[in-house]
Amino acid sequence: MTTVAIAVLLASAPAASAHPSGGSSSAVVPGQSWTSCPELEVGGPPGTESTFNAVSSVRVGVSVNGDQRHVYVIEQYRGVSVWDYAGALLLNLGRNRELADFGFPIDIRPDSASYWIRHLEQWTRFSQNGRLMETIPLPEIPVGQSVVMDDGSLLLVERRPPPTVSLGWSGEPPVWDEPVVHAKPDGEGWSRDTLTILDGRHSILGIRSDDGSRTYPTGFFTDQPFADSDLLYLDGARGVAGVVRRNKGPGLVVVTEQLHTGDTIWHRQLSLPAVPLAPDTLEDQLARLAERAFRSASRSRWPTTRDEARRRAEEVLYAPPHLPPVTTVRASSSGWLWLRSSEPGDTLAVWYALPRGDDESPPRRFLLPKWFRLADATDSHAWGVRTDSTGSSRVLGRRLIAPGGGC
Repeated sequence: MTTVAIAVLLASAPAASAHPSGGSSSAVVPGQSWTSCPELEVGGPPGTESTFNAVSSVRVGVSVNGDQRHVYVIEQYRGVSVWDYAGALLLNLGRNRELADFGFPIDIRPDSASYWIRHLEQWTRFSQNGRLMETIPLPEIPVGQSVVMDDGSLLLVERRPPPTVSLGWSGEPPVWDEPVVHAKPDGEGWSRDTLTILDGRHSILGIRSDDGSRTYPTGFFTDQPFADSDLLYLDGARGVAGVVRRNKGPGLVVVTEQLHTGDTIWHRQLSLPAVPLAPDTLEDQLARLAERAFRSASRSRWPTTRDEARRRAEEVLYAPPHLPPVTTVRASSSGWLWLRSSEPGDTLAVWYALPRGDDESPPRRFLLPKWFRLADATDSHAWGVRTDSTGSSRVLGRRLIAPGGGC
């Protein structure tokens, strides 16, 4: 798509879209926003042993007797640490041989008596004091996002093939569908039941750097900056897969939850503010993409010019009239669903949150610092990560403040 064509598309974009049929629908009610104040922190100052690096997951759980909340932190290249709200370190599995044998941790799912840790090829379960309880290998298929349920079965995404295949560079039609399945051990392997199909269109892009004659095409790949493909969250405790569809019209979000049995238990439509894709934002992304294409080709056997790199970038960049209504989804420990909006702001990011299963209440609007990477939330605090210029991370709990309240 050329720049001129994109500009015309932006100028002629419709201001609203009809709701699809089915489910409940509600628009955001204008009013004041919730805010937050810094209050809690786990980990030590930069340079100390407890400084975090490459934090990939933060979750909040409850102790066995239910009287204390724990904060679980995963550092992808170190291990797992458990903290209380006062910032005291309760457990560190970073040097635990049993954990190291399974490879780097990726994700965590705590419950009242234990916690599950996702590794590349399996889930492991540990007691609150760090004792290995069981191991569940993943099925021998390409697995993306996954979560383990209490009965040892899994909710998972069957990952798409490599980008060269997904984009159709190998001569076959592009592959955009990603099945979400319930996988159950059956004695000799896994049986799989498909719950839903994720729409992955417009999620990745690729720019070829070869001359088209190679059996295995070469190029570079990256995420589409304005992607409106489906978002997914998995809840192992409840056995639920939640899909957030965001390509149904300007500002429209459709959330659907399914049990592992296949039954739909929640269907909700939300009308959030529609944000047009500004021409300067589009031009900035095109310039970045063209430069990356030029540099990638310069390192290959098929160098190109900057003008040609720009043309290739225009061909593959997905540029809808409006930004996706939400860019991130978090299913929090409190039972609320948090959705980050594309609404602009200088220093603050706009989030909307609503109780899962609620069919009528308008979502709450929250303003959180842009540098705050939200990972989880309770009724009183938003938990997330701040990473500084050195790569060190802080895990922070920010108190949620109702409209009219103060720090």
